[in-house]
Amino acid sequence: MFGAFFYKEWIKTRRSVLLAAALMTAAVVYSFLNVGQEFRVFGAVAAWNNVITKDTSLLPTIMQWLPAVVGVLVAVSQFVPEMTDKRLKLTLHLPLGENRIVCALLTYGVAVTGALFVVTNIALVAGMSVYYPGAIVAGMFLRSLPWFLCGVFAYLVTAWVVLEPLWRQKILNGLAGACLCYFFLIGAPSGAYVRFLPWLIVLTIVGFSFPFYSAARFKQGVQ
Repeated sequence: MFGAFFYKEWIKTRRSVLLAAALMTAAVVYSFLNVGQEFRVFGAVAAWNNVITKDTSLLPTIMQWLPAVVGVLVAVSQFVPEMTDKRLKLTLHLPLGENRIVCALLTYGVAVTGALFVVTNIALVAGMSVYYPGAIVAGMFLRSLPWFLCGVFAYLVTAWVVLEPLWRQKILNGLAGACLCYFFLIGAPSGAYVRFLPWLIVLTIVGFSFPFYSAARFKQGVQ
C-alpha cells in the first residue's frame, strides 16, 4: 500500500524533484568553479589565508538560500495538486487513517529533500577536500548544515501553509514559519552554530507535526 502511495507522490513531484536536483548540481559545480578560480588567480596561499584568517566561506551565498528554495519547490508540487478541487479529502478518507496518510506524505517529502541534501553535501565535502585540509572542510560542513536543515524545515512549513484551509491562517502560518526559518540562516562565524545545532534539529523534528493540524482542519471542513 505505502509503496503504491510513494509511487503516486513520485509521479506527481518528479519534475520538481528533477529540477531541484539540477539546481543543486549547478550550485555544486559553481562552488567548485569559484574555488578553482580563486586558486588560479590568487594562489593557494592567499586562498588559504582568506579562509583561515578572514573566515571567508568556501561556499557562495546562493548555497545558503538554495536548500530552502528546494524545500518550498518540492512541497508546492506535492501539496498544491492535492488541494486543487479538494482532492486531499479523498486521500484522507483512504482506509489507512488520517495521521498515517499525512505522515506518509511528509515522510516522502522529507526523504526526497533529505536525499538531495545528503548527496549535495557528499559532493561538496569530496570536492573541497581536493583544495583544503580536513579541518577546513569540516568547518565548511558545520557552517552549511543549518542551511540544509532549513531546506527540510522550509518543506514542512510550506506543507503546513498549503494544507491550511483558511487564508488568514495561511498568512499567519507563513509568517511564523518565516520567522523560525530565520534561526537557520543567521550569519555567524565558523563554529558558532555547533552548540545551537541540536536545537535546530529538535525544531525540525517538531516542524514535522505542524501540517497534521492543518490537514485535520481541512478534513473537518473549517471555513
